[in-house]
Amino acid sequence: MFEPLAAEVALRVPAYAEWQRARLYARLAGQRIVRELVIAEGARMWDAGAGALRSHPPRVVNAHAARFVVAGIGATPAGAVLAELADNLRRVMVAAPCSAHIFVNPRAALHITLALLSSPDEPFPLGSTEAVAAEAAALAAAGARSALDGLVLELHDVVIDAAGVVLALWRPVTGSPEALRRALAQAAGRPLPHKQPTYIVHSSLARIVGWPTVADVGDLDRKVQLAELAAAGAAARAWLAEMRPASVVVAPRELLYCDEMTYKSAMVPGNECVVL
Repeated sequence: MFEPLAAEVALRVPAYAEWQRARLYARLAGQRIVRELVIAEGARMWDAGAGALRSHPPRVVNAHAARFVVAGIGATPAGAVLAELADNLRRVMVAAPCSAHIFVNPRAALHITLALLSSPDEPFPLGSTEAVAAEAAALAAAGARSALDGLVLELHDVVIDAAGVVLALWRPVTGSPEALRRALAQAAGRPLPHKQPTYIVHSSLARIVGWPTVADVGDLDRKVQLAELAAAGAAARAWLAEMRPASVVVAPRELLYCDEMTYKSAMVPGNECVVL
């Protein structure tokens, strides 16, 4: 089905959107962790001088080229539950027989990405902080905040994707994520990157960031790394299956515009986020 037609069907037939969401969530839950993706994350997140993970991701090269609209959930009870889950998973990973590292997003950074205004893959860059502020003000003036009204989400699953990212996956109880994203696109008043969050409603809790440097790997060869990752991933997934909260519901009411100046997480130190 052509993408525009599929999007229109999802808006008009909620059952179709839910079918697509369930299909994609099942695919995410079944992915194996890919060593090369995890190592690429490690190269960004490792501070060679300190010999440890960075406290937050490094700065991006192309300033103002990654801008998002997100719903903040860190201050909610659901955010507290997920932050505790991620921290406990970190302890499990630290105890696992694996030399890979895990970076946990701080509770204050927990969010649900709703729309991409500009992405590194398809940039719509802005040349100054003034232009960024004007874009945020235009979204606020267009009533973007009202798009959250009536949206209530329930935790569907917590999975680890191919890049080693620990994802909380949400499904709607009331409201439509697809209608919300359409409203945000209309409020933007211009074309958006084609690659948008579609059907998947997620929060990134943590990420396995692998072996950051050759020196850090030491004598481990590729087969050992693969075996370690498989073992660590299996241990993490088994723990998540046992410890995942039975019922977590969130009604996000904080809509934020984020200018991502550091890699991989919209709401961490170094990024600019304003309430719409």
